[in-house]
Amino acid sequence: MRREAAASLGVNVGPGLSSPQNNLTFVGCVGMLDPPRKEVTSSIEMCRKAGIRVIMITGDNKGTAVAICRRIGIFSESEDVTGKAYTGREFDELPLEAQRQACRDARCFARVEPAHKSRIVEYLQSFHEITAMVSAPGTPHHHPPVPSSPPSPVPGTLLITALCRRVTALMMPQP
Repeated sequence: MRREAAASLGVNVGPGLSSPQNNLTFVGCVGMLDPPRKEVTSSIEMCRKAGIRVIMITGDNKGTAVAICRRIGIFSESEDVTGKAYTGREFDELPLEAQRQACRDARCFARVEPAHKSRIVEYLQSFHEITAMVSAPGTPHHHPPVPSSPPSPVPGTLLITALCRRVTALMMPQP
């Protein structure tokens, strides 16, 4: 949930008056929640049953990302996420072999930048995993194209692409 604080300020203009950053009156907090679509949880479960590992990679803070992962079934409510959820900074601080292992084990990466996404996908592909990335329709794609290896299409790539389009249509709000 995103939280914001609100304050009230009566501004008088004139010489000798205090700056606008002083004498504020706390009014309250506002919470905003953008819940996942109801189809998301069943889509995650369908992916799991089909042998597809879902990894959430987001710019959200880690607490928000883990809470969303719990809500949609990537993590269970009581699951310990140690070693299964990392921030971009935590990922950067790992030795290279530990980064590779994190990509094998983790299901949530938060506060990431495009370079992190590329590195995660490259690690996954080095394990011969077929990777695909989806984003909300109408939002800027803050990730580079998924690198392809080998140069020729991997068997199943079209199926995975079609699956990603379907999952995206189910999971993301329509503009």
